[in-house]
Amino acid sequence: MIGKACLDLIEDRLRQAPTLFLNRRATSLVITPNLPVGYPETFPITVYDEGDECMVAALRWHTHFNDPEEACQSVCWLLTPYNRLVEEYKGALYVSGWVEHYTDQGWMRVCPVFYLNPDHPPDWVAGPNEEYQLVIYQQAVLSPPAPFTSYFPNAILEEETLLPVGSILGKSHEASSGPLGPSIES
Repeated sequence: MIGKACLDLIEDRLRQAPTLFLNRRATSLVITPNLPVGYPETFPITVYDEGDECMVAALRWHTHFNDPEEACQSVCWLLTPYNRLVEEYKGALYVSGWVEHYTDQGWMRVCPVFYLNPDHPPDWVAGPNEEYQLVIYQQAVLSPPAPFTSYFPNAILEEETLLPVGSILGKSHEASSGPLGPSIES
C-alpha cells in the first residue's frame, strides 16, 4: 500500500533528526519540531496512510500524494525556511490556504486548499468591515539536503542567515488588498 510506504519512508528519513519528535501510529505519523524554549513558533506535520495514497497535513492545509518520494520531499521542505504555509482570511473567516516555495523568482504559491468556491467570485467579495489578511507560518527546523543556492543559484538570501530575504520565522500577519487564493493554479 502506498500510504504505508509513505509513512515508512518519511519515518526512516527523519528518524535521526535531533530537532524532531516522531510519533508513529497505525495509520499516521506525527512530526513535531523539538526545538529549545524561546525558538519562534513552529507547526507539526501529520502524514496519514489512506491506502492507495497518503495525505500530508499541517495546520489546516493538506494535500495528497501517491508517490512516497514526493510525499517525503514535501514534508522535508516544509520543515525548512524555504517553504512556508499561508492561511488567507476574509475578516474572521478562513477561506484558503497554500504552500509557498522560495525560488529565484521569490515566493511561489502552490497546492491551494479552498474553503470557498474559487470559481464563484461573489463568494470572495469582502463585506462591510471585512478585510483580507494573510497569516504566514515559516519554520527552520531542518536544513535542505544541499545548499539552497544549488537548487536556485540566483535566489536572494539574507547574507548572514541564508534565509529568504524578509523571512519572519514563526507566525506573522500581513494585510492583503484582496483575495489571492482564487488566482492559484490547483
